[in-house]
Amino acid sequence: MLNKTIMTYLRAIFFLAFLFILTPIFAAIEDELILANIPEEVREKALEDLNADASDLNQAIADGGAPPTPKQIKLKKQLEEDDIECEEVKCIFGYKLFREYPTAFVALEETPVTSSYILGPGDELIVNYYGATSRERTIKIGGDGILNLPLLGPVNLSGLTMDDAFDLISNKVAAELIGTKASISIDKSKSIQVYLLGEAHLPGTYTVNSFSSVTNLLFLAGGVSKQGSLRNIQINRSGKTIKTYDFYEFLLKGDTSGDVNLRDGDVVFIPFVDNKIHLEGPFKRPATYEFLENETVKDAIALSGGFKSPLSGTERLGLSFIAEGKERKNDFFSSANIPYGRLLKNGDLITISNLGGQEQNSIELRGEFLYPGVYSFSKGEKILQVINRAGGYSQFAYSEGAVYTRKEVSKKQKEGFERMAKSLEDTLLNMVTTGSGIDGASIEPLNQLIKKLRDQKPIGRQVIDANVLRMKQDPYKNFSMRDGDIFFLPQRPDFINVVGEILNPNTLRFDPSMAVGDYLTNSGGLTSSADKDQIFIINPNGTSYLYKAALFGRNQNLLPGSTIVVARDSRPFDAIKITQIVTPILADLATSAAAIAAISDN
Repeated sequence: MLNKTIMTYLRAIFFLAFLFILTPIFAAIEDELILANIPEEVREKALEDLNADASDLNQAIADGGAPPTPKQIKLKKQLEEDDIECEEVKCIFGYKLFREYPTAFVALEETPVTSSYILGPGDELIVNYYGATSRERTIKIGGDGILNLPLLGPVNLSGLTMDDAFDLISNKVAAELIGTKASISIDKSKSIQVYLLGEAHLPGTYTVNSFSSVTNLLFLAGGVSKQGSLRNIQINRSGKTIKTYDFYEFLLKGDTSGDVNLRDGDVVFIPFVDNKIHLEGPFKRPATYEFLENETVKDAIALSGGFKSPLSGTERLGLSFIAEGKERKNDFFSSANIPYGRLLKNGDLITISNLGGQEQNSIELRGEFLYPGVYSFSKGEKILQVINRAGGYSQFAYSEGAVYTRKEVSKKQKEGFERMAKSLEDTLLNMVTTGSGIDGASIEPLNQLIKKLRDQKPIGRQVIDANVLRMKQDPYKNFSMRDGDIFFLPQRPDFINVVGEILNPNTLRFDPSMAVGDYLTNSGGLTSSADKDQIFIINPNGTSYLYKAALFGRNQNLLPGSTIVVARDSRPFDAIKITQIVTPILADLATSAAAIAAISDN
């Protein structure tokens, strides 16, 4: 009895284990069956050409709908990729309205038909006779434009409006069926073929409902590309441009009067966006906008929705623009003198700050900002606020090599060099007067070092983390600014500097596979006066560390723009005390020189 019970338990356990093992197999088979029910051309195109996950298709079916078409999958992937690029190039306002890709384009069957609707092949009409003769039929207009009326025969309705068709049919019925009248209405509208060309996300040929407008077509195609215009959309019909559509009228004002109902064969062309302006500060909707020729500062402010609150008189408007020599310049205006009538230029930047009785400060942004220039800020503002006003970084920016300078830091660095020079002088004088054995050959280079320290003009570099994402995540990295600060953002360099006691001090092309020792070798190796224990690396961001050769394997690789500094052997100075002073001095001088070079080279 006991053995029988044990065997029963064992069978149960075995059965559960069997199910556990086979469950994923059954699930896989089920997935295959689901995929097998999808039309072959959709499945292959989605999986091969678009690298779509089978799970995406399965989920769509599980949710009770049809699987997304290859065109829809492709559109979704394009939109996701463009979102990332859009942050870099500052896409115009309205671009992200089309972010959610359409799972289907629903025909607008319930849209009321206007009297100006043009009939054509494919339209289905409900024809109703009443009076002496009573009859109702749903009749489709043939490919030749002919509609066969009950009891009366064919009439040609192709190209007629609904009003014209009603007049034609009602007159024919009244004349040929005595005492009978007629009414017509549309049951199903025809499909039309239109072309979307230019800077659309998915340019091509589209078959749409005959009630569709340009706006409907834009949503179907996922909108414009990141370079596409939203205010200069051209509608061509029979070889002529019949209208230019400004989508901002619909987007910002809700005005649909400028929209165009499409006809079969229409071509909608989206050109490149020609003119952009960026607004930052206390506007209701700060963003990058497309503007049209002859629009003014007043129009740009209107695009942003206006100021968040009425101007109090303490505000200052900044206008940054590209001058004739392609240099960016900045003008500032009080709230009473805002140049509302000034014509806009491509690349303009409008900012506004509220002084509020506070002392106004400024910071200069140089290099790879979208809108570099001088920006004013109020006490307590953070660096990210100004970066945003400048449009953010350009796509070529190298945040790891950012150089941030401050007057107070420069002053302290100068004082530090002066203290080093004074300390070196005192040590040298003490050694000479006490007869510590220093000779004339060592005194001359020390005097030169003292002079170099006093002649040094440090730029006041302050090491920062310029990565925008980390600034947003860590409030300590998003620091406050000071009046007169300079923020330089270089392009990504492709070189490594090798300086100091090296046979051939050089600038070598950056190679990610090379380590410190490789660059030293390619520069000819160390000189006889080099201190092998005092080789240090200055990172692009200004931090530095002492290089230690690895006993096994390779050392960590360098960042582009780094500087390798080989210090001079300090033993010729003859004294341990002087050696202890000179070594850090040489390192500080090298770091200062690297910071100056970073700005000068760019």
